[in-house]
Amino acid sequence: MKRLLIVVLAVVCAAALLWGARAYLGYFHRVQRVTADGAASPSASPSGPPSPSGPASPSASRAPRAAVTARASPPPSRPPADALFDDEFSGPAGAAPSSRWDYDTGYGWDDGRTRQTYTSSRQNSALDGEGHLVITARADASVRGGHTSARLQTAGTPFRRGTEIQIRARTSPVEVGAWPAAWTLGEPESDWPAVGEVDVLENWPSDPVHPSFTPHFAYHTGSSKDGGQYAGVDPTRWHVYQARWTGGRMEFLVDGRPVATEPYAATARATVVLNVAVGYVGGPPAVPWKDFRMEVDYVRVVPAG
Repeated sequence: MKRLLIVVLAVVCAAALLWGARAYLGYFHRVQRVTADGAASPSASPSGPPSPSGPASPSASRAPRAAVTARASPPPSRPPADALFDDEFSGPAGAAPSSRWDYDTGYGWDDGRTRQTYTSSRQNSALDGEGHLVITARADASVRGGHTSARLQTAGTPFRRGTEIQIRARTSPVEVGAWPAAWTLGEPESDWPAVGEVDVLENWPSDPVHPSFTPHFAYHTGSSKDGGQYAGVDPTRWHVYQARWTGGRMEFLVDGRPVATEPYAATARATVVLNVAVGYVGGPPAVPWKDFRMEVDYVRVVPAG
């Protein structure tokens, strides 16, 4: 009996280690699609050319990370007059978001390892009539992957050097399998990661046995990558997640409080992506699946102060 108990404990520990490794790999938002037979689509490359100066150390010239303590969620603020991009998601309940957003649809994202079919249905993305965009991942046995969800991308490239992106959002409580994200992707995306990626907010269950949510941030370029947590932040409450791009640096903030400053070598302008994936980094989807929502109050791009 003692030997059997040791074996069971070893299996549980190994599963936890694998889960942690998969979470780390989840920083790589692979934009590659796959075809119906599983072959990789040539529309995106899994890696980009290295920087001419060679690989950079992710910790080089980085400012110390500040501890973030749990605080009350700030109230919504008025959009600044000098905003370069601003969507407050105003409109009647059930309406589609504005024409400033395009839909990426279909199955086979993240090298086919996620388990959702993205749609443009109002069941998966719609305004709630109270100034919010709601993206919902739902169980649906009739589609590939067994789930439907939405992935929206700005119809333009609003985020660039010298600007700051601000995303006020909240999510449902932790659900094993859910992988919500609000991030930016440089163009053309076929040159990822050289064109850059900034994960302003992403989340996945921390542990398959005792799951919890702590929001993450990350960045990727052709020469470096890194990320961390918005420690002490409850993602089910409203928070403003920010990324400030100045010179060769990316500063991450939450509710105006600095969290980390990272080297950022990419130079391409970027689109903004909002999506809820299911599976892969999120883990095997829970059964039964509860509708999982990411609510976005606003997306703003303003001059970096």
